Amino acid sequence: MHQYIFETGNTVRSLLEMVNHESSLIKEQTPKLRDAIIKLKAQGRGFNLVDLNDDFSDTYIMAAYFRLANFTLGADELKSEISRIQALIGAHQLTIQTLCGSILQIAKQGIALAHGSFLARDSYTIGTPPGRIIAPLTLRDIIWQACNQMTFYKEGSYPQPVINLFAKLEISHGLQFSLSRYPGQSRAKQIIQLLEWMNYKTYISDMRLLLP
Repeated sequence: MHQYIFETGNTVRSLLEMVNHESSLIKEQTPKLRDAIIKLKAQGRGFNLVDLNDDFSDTYIMAAYFRLANFTLGADELKSEISRIQALIGAHQLTIQTLCGSILQIAKQGIALAHGSFLARDSYTIGTPPGRIIAPLTLRDIIWQACNQMTFYKEGSYPQPVINLFAKLEISHGLQFSLSRYPGQSRAKQIIQLLEWMNYKTYISDMRLLLP
């Protein structure tokens, strides 16, 4: 096993454990949110609800906390509870994206250090192993451009290699990789799930291909 994989292994395991912990906290809150929404609808009260998905932006969470602050000044308790839970779930989701991004950065840094492309941002050195195929792309390319997506997502514009790769991912693997559908959001969690790196053994197996 490459020394880099060995030296960063405990860090990656810890990051995955934190991802699982954050996911469990979301699972605890989701039924509470559903129940509150059902009760609110039963009362026939209007409210700006959101879909129960796992994509929350910084702006969304700030808006949820703003609604919560207003409601706590004397508005409806049920609406206040919904805003509180939405903001909490969103915060956990952003934490998961950050943790998954750290795993991808560790993988990219390993590629860079092992193959002499540490200073390259949009490309890697010739001869860098491609790793396994995640049709129609290589593991190497997905890791590299996913990390670049995390670098630029708050700016709302991306280098062309990032755009090209995520367009292919969207076609082959679904709308969760659409940069236009999820502007200003990291796709790190979705990449980690695509690579099946929630399983540490899969991560190690892939890294051994990239860092022989």
